[in-house]
Parts: sequence; structure tokens; C-alpha cells
Amino acid sequence: MEPPQYPAGPHTPEGDYGPARRAELIEEIVNAPVALRDAVAGLTAAQLETQYRNWSIRQIVHHIADSMPFTPVGSRCCVR
Repeated sequence: MEPPQYPAGPHTPEGDYGPARRAELIEEIVNAPVALRDAVAGLTAAQLETQYRNWSIRQIVHHIADSMPFTPVGSRCCVR
């Protein structure tokens, strides 16, 4: 069985949004590390090695963790 192309669904960009929506998105970024930790907390070592498109879950988690410090830099243009 082939994995789905877009497991979270295809990207549908939002139009312009105001300060309230921007605050929601910032809150989502702030809470992302805890949500990720909670999502993988109960996984076994074997489950962490499950492959998705040449990456294991463990590698994906490490990649996200490595990139999180740069999120504010990359997002700066979006919150002006």
C-alpha cells in the first residue's frame, strides 16, 4: 500500500487574516514542542523506527526539533 500523498490533506492557503488569527497561529507555534512530545511519548523504539517517505518517525521528530529554534526567523515576515 502506498502512503497517502498528503496525509494531512492538501494545503489550502488562508487569505488575509487579522490580529486574532495571527495570535492563534503564534500560540500554535509556541505549543508545538509540547504537542510533539505528547504525540510520541508512548511510542516504542520500534514504532519510532517506522518509515514514512525514507524518514523514520525518530528522524522526523529530530528534524522538527532541530528546526524549531529557526521558526521565529522564518516566520518573521508573516507576523509584521
